Amino acid sequence: MDIDTAADTPMTDAPAPRQPLQGNLRDRSRAALLDCLGGFARDMGFTEARWVEPFLAAAGECFDELAGLKDRRGFEQAQGLTASRISLVHESDLEFTLELTDLARRLRERCSAELVRLHRHFMVLLQQHNAAVEQTPVGPEAVCRALRALADAVGLDPEQRLRFVERSADPLGSALRVLYRDLIAQFDSAGLAEKPAQPARRPPPPAAAPATSAAPPAARPPAGEAQTAPPGGANALADLHRQLLARRPGLPPGSDQVALDPALVAGIRQQVLDWLAAQQDNAAPPQLASSELATLLPPHSAAAVAVVECIFDTLAGHEALAPAVAELLGRLRISFLRLALTDPALLDDSAHPARATLDALVALGATLGRDCAGDHALIPTLDILTRQLSTAAEAAAYVDVQAQLKALVDERRRAAAALAPPASELAERAERRENSLLLATRAINALMSADTPAAVSNFLASSWLLLLARLHYTHGDGHAQWRHSVALADRLIRSAYPPADPPGRQSWLQGLPALVRELHLGLAALGLDEAARDKALAQCMAMHGALITGKPLPAVTPAAPAKAVLSAPVGANGLRILHHLGHAPAAISPHPAATASPGHWLEIDLPEGGSLRGCVVWTGPSQRLLLLADPDTPTVLAATRRALGELAAAHHCRVLDQQGFCERAARQALGHSG
Repeated sequence: MDIDTAADTPMTDAPAPRQPLQGNLRDRSRAALLDCLGGFARDMGFTEARWVEPFLAAAGECFDELAGLKDRRGFEQAQGLTASRISLVHESDLEFTLELTDLARRLRERCSAELVRLHRHFMVLLQQHNAAVEQTPVGPEAVCRALRALADAVGLDPEQRLRFVERSADPLGSALRVLYRDLIAQFDSAGLAEKPAQPARRPPPPAAAPATSAAPPAARPPAGEAQTAPPGGANALADLHRQLLARRPGLPPGSDQVALDPALVAGIRQQVLDWLAAQQDNAAPPQLASSELATLLPPHSAAAVAVVECIFDTLAGHEALAPAVAELLGRLRISFLRLALTDPALLDDSAHPARATLDALVALGATLGRDCAGDHALIPTLDILTRQLSTAAEAAAYVDVQAQLKALVDERRRAAAALAPPASELAERAERRENSLLLATRAINALMSADTPAAVSNFLASSWLLLLARLHYTHGDGHAQWRHSVALADRLIRSAYPPADPPGRQSWLQGLPALVRELHLGLAALGLDEAARDKALAQCMAMHGALITGKPLPAVTPAAPAKAVLSAPVGANGLRILHHLGHAPAAISPHPAATASPGHWLEIDLPEGGSLRGCVVWTGPSQRLLLLADPDTPTVLAATRRALGELAAAHHCRVLDQQGFCERAARQALGHSG
């Protein structure tokens, strides 16, 4: 192995022998991986040795490659899931590969907190530099390579393979998180350090989405459910507090309680608390941080007050909240100011009950829409909850209302979900069409290159794409007509490059009429009459004419990618579908709106104007299409994830029930002041 050319391998020409401890940890990690996967196989019902042994052998082989114990075949081979390496003749294998690739991504994101730490441990253990997290020897990529071996050993047919991938997602995610935590504990107890992470500047949050990477449906809990603290203990409120404290004149941070008499500090704090109590019924929010009372507070307390007022000033201008809702939630300002003076955990603990409750209230309020009127059915309940919390002086009061709040969130989800059943059959067919269009798009993309003439790429991306999509939808994977039509597309592309030698050119020239006839037959299968077929092939025929006569190719403008469109109402319930009808990017955007799972709420600016708000109430078997339902209207919309990703990239689709409002508000303040 030429280790000088492998950035992800040991960087010395003659690596020193492993220390016994390192070799022991490596071997224990390999054994733990195989034990974990063996348990997974048993739990999934694969108990026969002729199935399990190839599965574990593949996992062990991949571990050895990534750990540098045998000849490595490079980063691409280590991933082992690249779709472009699968022949289009075996379309079912292509689909299986794509689903394995997506499963690896979903597992990587679900286990991200543990996997990042574990990867850093392995970089130290294996003496690696610049290795990607995908190259962790026990990572999801290695596991998914082994899943292929298991599917091969069992002899699963194409449909069973896809169902197997979907069934594996949740149990594998749970098993891998347990494995990764155990390995981290072993590494820590053995004194093996983590490779330090590269320092990074915290970016300000985008307007419509949290700064976290888009998690798959199984990885991001919907609003109202318990949220874990960000990986690495990130706490923007504590960061903002430290920043404001450092900017305050007077005593250095941490010395105020020593310099001031404790009795005096307690007296000042009580005076401020009494002042807050007197402000309880005032319509205008109190501005404590800029008052004379704030100058009497110790610097640490004064900075905490400033953080709280920053959060609630941001809340007052929250663009996703209706004024009536923002006003109700603003009642909690005084309660938070009390906690800032009496409970240091408010800023230090990212999971503090008051913060979690405010986050959940903001997320719930956003689902009501910016035009929510005061007569909405939820407003009286929010009025009662916020009045109850407005006088709270302890975190326990917020814990007490969390069950009520979760019940409200669940009830809205149930009301939305009740609208889904009449539309689910149409949605399933729409997802099948999206799957077929997507596979046809990938087939054409795999054949074309950057120098494919625009005349050819325009034809393939319009007329021929529709033929391939229809063939796939009608006949399924691997059908002879599908393979023949893909081969015709390849022949058309190659026809744009006539051979230079006379015999080759003569053969090329003689083959053109047969190629054109077969293309006409394919277009006829789409229902195009002769005039329409001639029009569809006109640019290609002009290109062939120029190539035959030796003239320059006619100038042709490449067609722009198709944009997502909204269908006319279909079916008895008038379901509308947001989707693509032509050639568009095949990848699904990582934006949280495009990867939303059931229970999340989205708002979409529709292509034809207007907007629609709804809860994700259904996702298809292949997770490429979802149903949104708004219980307030009531309205149901089907949308492909590709369409949602396209709109989200243009800021026309937003996640409404984002968790972590307090964190985002603090990050925004840090960005503006830093």
